[in-house]
Amino acid sequence: MTRYLNLAEYISSRIEQGLYGPGERLPSVRA
Repeated sequence: MTRYLNLAEYISSRIEQGLYGPGERLPSVRA
């Protein structure tokens, strides 16, 4: 479960930095 929490924090921090916009494809969770 911690793997997904780490991924969520990683993606949310990137969104806050403006690297991902609304409707943009996010990296695969299964990677």
